Amino acid sequence: MSDPKQLSKPDEIFDGDKLPEDLKWIMSHFGLPKDDPLVVLMAWHWHRVQQNHDVILAGTMQLKAFLDPQIKKIGEFCEAIEKVQPSLGRIVEALALDEKAVQQKLHDRLHEPVNQITTQLQKIVSDLTREWEQAIWQKCLACYVAGVSTGAVFVLCVFLSHS
Repeated sequence: MSDPKQLSKPDEIFDGDKLPEDLKWIMSHFGLPKDDPLVVLMAWHWHRVQQNHDVILAGTMQLKAFLDPQIKKIGEFCEAIEKVQPSLGRIVEALALDEKAVQQKLHDRLHEPVNQITTQLQKIVSDLTREWEQAIWQKCLACYVAGVSTGAVFVLCVFLSHS
């Protein structure tokens, strides 16, 4: 590949016997002699076009060598995005929520279970309270009955011992 700044002279390129078939056809069709300046000019332009074609082809190959790995990476990124895409909507929704909306959502989700736990705990506490009160009343009643019984026994003992 020659440097574009260093142009070859048409006389250096031109050899009437080594011309491409297209140029030979033009010369024969229009009846141009091999030494006609127009043929030399056409040969020189033909040579320049071929050099540019080679440069463009080399550039295309370099560009293809650079772009192929990049295209492969883009394909891998697309596959990864397609795998993540179903959950992206939920992530965007979660990120879009403001603090009050998040608090409301948490309240809505936690309110019912917390109410159920509170209700169950209140029932357990009321059952324990009722059983505790019953136990205290039973003990008080037992103490009262024991006191009355003991008093009755003492009274009987006193009456029996004096009689």
